[in-house]
Amino acid sequence: MATLQQIGAQIGLYEEKVCALDNKIKDLEKSYSELLEFKGMVQSSQSEFGSSNNTKMNALNQLQSLIDYNNIAKQFYNSMKSALYSTGSKILNIAYSFLLSKISAELRKIRNEISNCENSIYNYNRKIQKYKYDYKKEKERLEEDN
Repeated sequence: MATLQQIGAQIGLYEEKVCALDNKIKDLEKSYSELLEFKGMVQSSQSEFGSSNNTKMNALNQLQSLIDYNNIAKQFYNSMKSALYSTGSKILNIAYSFLLSKISAELRKIRNEISNCENSIYNYNRKIQKYKYDYKKEKERLEEDN
């Protein structure tokens, strides 16, 4: 049987590990919150970009009836349509989607890490309870021997 000092040392070790994991969870939750806020800003920016392009397309479509009669309107329409449907616009939409998927993956990773920490804390607390029980039993045994 382990000595009271050894059992007490094990309890202290596991309590330190629980404390360290609690601190790690707090840091992870802070990172999660900040990343979630950033994701919201990216989504808002993506929405504003799409809305802006839609507004421009609607305005451009209103000119469509004039292009048959007005050469300047036709040139303007074709130039703007090209700009709004350009590769740059498509690339920007792809970039938003890629960024949002990366953020979501990182959020999942953080949630999993928090879950792993919580599972470890649960296991350490079970060990602490076992060692506290052993400590109590060893103390009773030593008192009986005296």
